[in-house]
Amino acid sequence: MSAWPTGICGCFSDCGTCCCGTFCLPCLYGENTEKLGEGSCFGNCCLYWVLSLLGCQCCLAAGPRGRLRAAHQLGPSPCGDCCTHCWCGPCAVCQEARVLKHYGVVRDHAAGPYRADQAPTQQVAQYPGPQFMAA
Repeated sequence: MSAWPTGICGCFSDCGTCCCGTFCLPCLYGENTEKLGEGSCFGNCCLYWVLSLLGCQCCLAAGPRGRLRAAHQLGPSPCGDCCTHCWCGPCAVCQEARVLKHYGVVRDHAAGPYRADQAPTQQVAQYPGPQFMAA
């Protein structure tokens, strides 16, 4: 297991992520989970917001954090995934966003992380553009 590239309280190393986590934490959580391939940004944002009203968003957020740790062989720091989100939820979501920026987007959990400096292995079909008939 390796150490996290940024600490749980390292928000000021990325002020944009810190501001997003401060003013719209559910949106940042939704972005993170979408990058992890765990559903839509909007759906996860709404679910996180509703569960945060009930005080149990840590139950939702622990799973993606654990899968992010597994994909990058990161240790459970500062404590278990559920406890981290329970006691330091906003900081944990911001830390996960910084990790996704640092390592890149996880495309397939079995294939490991996808880094921005590597070419994707799957070809994406190009949209040919509008087709006009000659008159």
